[in-house]
Order: sequence, then C-alpha cells, then structure tokens
Amino acid sequence: MIMKFLYMTIKINHNSVIAFDLDDTLYKEVNFVRSAFTEIAKEIQPENWENLYLNMFQKFKEQRDVFGFLEETHGRYKNDLLSKYRQHKPSVGITKIPQELVISIQAAGGKAGVITDGRVITQTNKIKALGLNDLLDFIIISEATGHDKKDVHNFNVLQEKFPGHAFTYIADNPRKDFYHPNDLGWQTIGILDNGSHIHPQYIPLQSENYMPKFWVTDLSVFKISS
Repeated sequence: MIMKFLYMTIKINHNSVIAFDLDDTLYKEVNFVRSAFTEIAKEIQPENWENLYLNMFQKFKEQRDVFGFLEETHGRYKNDLLSKYRQHKPSVGITKIPQELVISIQAAGGKAGVITDGRVITQTNKIKALGLNDLLDFIIISEATGHDKKDVHNFNVLQEKFPGHAFTYIADNPRKDFYHPNDLGWQTIGILDNGSHIHPQYIPLQSENYMPKFWVTDLSVFKISS
C-alpha cells in the first residue's frame, strides 16, 4: 500500500540515525548523466556540442551504448570516455533541501549520512557538488567496503558505528535498498519516481520486505521534530 504525504514528520533525538541513499534520493541521477554528457560533448565537438549532446542523451534513453557510439563515430576510446564520465565534477541540479534536511536532523540531536553504491570518486564528487561533504556524520560507499546494498554488510557497519541507535533509511530502489534495512528493523522510506528516475520502481517481487514502509514524493515533505 502506497502512503502519500503532503508532509511527513520524523521525530529525532540523540538516539536517531538517518541514512540516505544518494542517486535519485538526494538528487536526480539523470542530472549527473546530463552534466557528464555536456562536458564530453563540449570536449569532442566544441563548435556544435548541443547536437552531439542531444544525440548522446537520446541513445541513453534508448538504453544504447553511448560511449561505443562515440568511439565509432569520433575515434575516442570508450574506456577513456567512461573514465571521464565517472570522474567528472558534476553539476547535479543543486537545491538547498538536502543541506537543510541534514542540518535540521543534526540540530535535533540526530546523525545523518549516506549509504550508497558506486565508485568512491564518482559518489564523492556528487556529495561535494551537493555541498554535503562537510556536513555528513558518515559516508559509506560500496567500492570502499567491497560490498553493495544487496549485501547486509554496509548496514551492519552503520549499526556497529552507532550501537543502540534507531535507524531510518531513505532511498528509492526496491531491488536493493530496503530489504536488509527492513530485515534489521529499520524504518524505511521510499522516494517515488516522478518520471525521471534511472531505475524502475515497479518490480514484481516475491516479498513485501523489498518495499519501503512508506513512500513520499520528495525530500521537501520531511519535517523534523525533536
């Protein structure tokens, strides 16, 4: 059952730990794709980068091999383009909502941070672009730990870091985000796709444990109280 909220109050005290997913939770992942494609298109075809960007993005939406296309048509090595994509410093459509939410959680006595899958340099650049790197109490990235969210390991790491605390995970992907937090007794909250998410949310599953306890439309619905 989907629960929709105009606002959702989260009670925070010194015993609270709020963990966020990164992609399509704290920002829209498609904005990272747009940022990287823009940078690459400007480098390859500076005089007419807009048309190349549109071609790249269309192929991305069609789930085609964008960097294979660039290798064939522009003589750029695919692996070099992938490295540029992953390592570029993104413009990700920054709003102040993630920063304000983290600050509000901490002001009420709680801890706030990120559990995310991905490469360290890629995810760290995104966190910096969001202005969160100096605010977060913890950052757990799958490449650094050797475990992604299909494994319970990273969630256990956080529990060991803050023993005896109450945990909430806010994320978006039912394939991997909520199963282990649900199993550990955490509160789980999903961010509904507004049509721009990279990964589909409707997935036939055998267990309701893959789904969050609540769904909300976006981060702006959260109100923090102590």
